Amino acid sequence: MKFSPRVQMIAALAVSTVLVSSMAVVVGTNYVATQESAQAQVIDTIAMGNERVQALTERAADLELAIENAQAILTDSSGKVLDDSSRAALEKSIAQAQQTLKNKKQSWSNSRHRFLPSKQQHPLMCSGLTASNSVPKKFKLVTAQVLKHSSKQ
Repeated sequence: MKFSPRVQMIAALAVSTVLVSSMAVVVGTNYVATQESAQAQVIDTIAMGNERVQALTERAADLELAIENAQAILTDSSGKVLDDSSRAALEKSIAQAQQTLKNKKQSWSNSRHRFLPSKQQHPLMCSGLTASNSVPKKFKLVTAQVLKHSSKQ
């Protein structure tokens, strides 16, 4: 059975439409899977960063306590030791510890600002996409959650 050119054209157009639609579904599915994977990795990275920040905060608190205790010992030992060389060594150690703490806090602060960019230039926003154009609603919600979480830190 021979079909007219018009019917052949319509059939070809219908087949093309189905193929293009199928391809769009596959691409869309891959896009969503990739975005979900990226979101999970970002959330894991933030959780790991929070654990490290907590550990560093605890270490800084321990160092501050040690400095306070050393200051108390230095103050209490005034006039009570025969040789002031041990007091001078303790005073030097306190000054070094204070400087180390100050440098580390500055370093942590700089690192935090480097890894948590401004809300306008968040790492989840890539290649010109913003929260207002061409980004799926689910991605916008996760991005908003990450930004909210990172601003609390």
